[in-house]
Amino acid sequence: ELYPVRQRFDDTALEDPLGELRAAFAGARLQARVEPGQRVAVAVGSRGISRLPELVAVVVECLRRLGLVPFIIPAMGSHGRATAEGQAALLRELGVDEASAGAPVLSTMAVDSLGRLPTGAEIFCARDALAADHLVLLNRVKPHTAFRFRVESGLCKMLAVGLGKDQGAATLHKYGLARTLVPAAERILTHAPVLCGIAVVETARDEIHTLRLVRPEDFIAADAALLVTARALLPRIPVDDLDILLVDEMG
Repeated sequence: ELYPVRQRFDDTALEDPLGELRAAFAGARLQARVEPGQRVAVAVGSRGISRLPELVAVVVECLRRLGLVPFIIPAMGSHGRATAEGQAALLRELGVDEASAGAPVLSTMAVDSLGRLPTGAEIFCARDALAADHLVLLNRVKPHTAFRFRVESGLCKMLAVGLGKDQGAATLHKYGLARTLVPAAERILTHAPVLCGIAVVETARDEIHTLRLVRPEDFIAADAALLVTARALLPRIPVDDLDILLVDEMG
């Protein structure tokens, strides 16, 4: 005997996420922390985010209003074949390039070592991020597929793994993300000129549910809090004990 079941997701989405982002910048009072003419790197990852090209363009727009000179850098670990050209191409596939962003895309794989954690893991960070006057990160907060911890995919992971390029990604995965992610992010935060992060949480239908501008001292707490929200929104099969699963459509 079969019973039809309908699952209803919480699909509450922001009506105007771009307006929310502009308002977040306006209310953050970042003017006191910057000087006109300073260069600011905007870190963008390889994960698809709803309306990513538009979000990047608004971030660039808001930074220019502060008198800064923004440029885009890939923050995606070893993705894009672990080459500078591959990572720039991956951003283009996501719709992010100089024309869409209003700022140049500078892609290199050069990193600097920031020393080792007590576990032995060596921490790396993109050289162009460290050399900029300021650094802004844009990433989605969500559960990770391979480990469970109070902080998973989000701003801290972009710092530690994304900006670590291929060397940083390989090292942190080797030593275990659950025990190295937060300490690695804390180490990078003491060295990198992080101005703020833009954290995005999406609904089950891949629309923007939450958008928050986060100061660097709040990265870990924000990642942890938003992960709770993201996990509650995550679409999942609503049955714990299955004998047979027939999939009619995927993707």
